[in-house]
Amino acid sequence: MISEQVHQALAALCKQHPDGNIPASGALIRQLKQQLGGDAVHQCVAVAMLQPKARRKFGDGIWWATERSLQQATPSQVANIKSNWLLDSAGPECRIVDACCGMGGDTLELARAARDRQWMSPVLAVDQDETLLHMLERNAAQSGLSDWVRPLQQDVQSVPLDDRCVLHIDPDRRSTPGGRTVHPDAYSPRWDEFVPIAVQARSAAIKFAPAARLQPLIDETESLQQCPMHRSWFSWRGDVREQTLWIGSVVQTAGLAESSVSAVVVRGDGSLRHFAPSESESVDENAVPIIASIGEGDWMVDPDSAIRAAGLTTAFAHRIGAGLLHRASGFLCVQDAARDIAGDLAGFAIHGRVIWAGTADDRKLRKLLRQNDWFPQTIKVRGTDHNPSSLQKRYRECGQTPITLWIGRQGKRVFAAATEVLR
Repeated sequence: MISEQVHQALAALCKQHPDGNIPASGALIRQLKQQLGGDAVHQCVAVAMLQPKARRKFGDGIWWATERSLQQATPSQVANIKSNWLLDSAGPECRIVDACCGMGGDTLELARAARDRQWMSPVLAVDQDETLLHMLERNAAQSGLSDWVRPLQQDVQSVPLDDRCVLHIDPDRRSTPGGRTVHPDAYSPRWDEFVPIAVQARSAAIKFAPAARLQPLIDETESLQQCPMHRSWFSWRGDVREQTLWIGSVVQTAGLAESSVSAVVVRGDGSLRHFAPSESESVDENAVPIIASIGEGDWMVDPDSAIRAAGLTTAFAHRIGAGLLHRASGFLCVQDAARDIAGDLAGFAIHGRVIWAGTADDRKLRKLLRQNDWFPQTIKVRGTDHNPSSLQKRYRECGQTPITLWIGRQGKRVFAAATEVLR
């Protein structure tokens, strides 16, 4: 249990060092060691150093977490969307279970959604790590959700589930020495341990690493063939965060196509854009044209990371009338100078209208930038070994007018393009 005295010690450290840079010694550290002892202060310092990252994920507050649990925790804005989709698929008589809950990224949003809907029972938060459950209790308390969270230290496989349950499960992807794994058979619990649990629930959401290859496992798992299923890749603030396998009634209530995939783009304000290909939109790379040359007035397009991770780049290109510059791994290009694509792409892609295109030769680029009084405010690189940070430092002095510089492959050729600043 984390005592109120220890929590207040953490609060004092966070107030004095909000940036997380805490010196090894100092008046406050010495004072806290006298009051609490070295071990408690060491724990507080470790947690205080994580606060900038924690606040980025969960907002203002003092968040208890270990470095490992914080890395795996779902940002609150993504967890909010998932929680509402899950609870919209059930009713107030259902039990909510968050298995492998960790420090509570998903638990807190499930609890908030249950409270707002005035459901009958709190979220059952299950984990085998006692320390993380204590941290979850503290996080729930500061969020005003203590009455809506019931921690349970137990093996998730022993928790009884049925079709009156809503389940979220986040298997440990960092259970192996040295870091994370993308192989669900190496998760803790393993694929063959948590899938039989999930199919018993009315609705279930299983969280995976974005790069996890699930289709072969799905094809081999007989119990899943009888369930509605859908996979979504979530990005948050431009970075792909997770792959979620939805099972059960949530697929229909959330408007997800069975046995299909989609990309969910979550912005910093919590709003979302959902890209799901229609049956007529091709995902075959060969069905999308290859752009031979880029000209002024064309549009350079870089789809969101969730679209790329879901393997939907070519479907997205088909939707917006774009071509590929170098297979599906490269940038897209819309060759229609008369068309303003900003409305079509809002939230789904970074894009800009081309004002120059040519070779990526360093000397020629520097000359071009100086002649036009340009400097690259943003540099986008795809498919080459150019380093955007070093290029920005080298080109910053070339001019005063901001542009976006794109460097990528077009067949065997490396090209560069300048566009208006990113939108």
